[in-house]
Amino acid sequence: MNEKRIIRLFVPESSQIHRCRGRIYDRNEDSDFDITGNTNLVAALYVRKQTSYSENRVYPYVTMKELRPDLIAKARQMAVNQRTGHPWADMSDRQLVQSAQLFQLQKFGII
Repeated sequence: MNEKRIIRLFVPESSQIHRCRGRIYDRNEDSDFDITGNTNLVAALYVRKQTSYSENRVYPYVTMKELRPDLIAKARQMAVNQRTGHPWADMSDRQLVQSAQLFQLQKFGII
């Protein structure tokens, strides 16, 4: 008998562009297409990934007042528990949020 095994891998979607052996692939349904040599398709992939994840979306009117201090404290504690001497231990909430890159500089100031 010719027995064959099927290996199924689940690869979750990522907000980053990943390469395999120096090549860039774009997933389309069940296939992966090598788009390395096509600058338009690579650029479109970057744009698509940039807009599909909420962590890349800028909310220009959110200030520190809208962030929950208890969640900032929890993030700080988790970081300190994971690594003794973590820099977040001695940072203010605003410094921690900046260090975590949870805000971006805007044309008209800092959010």
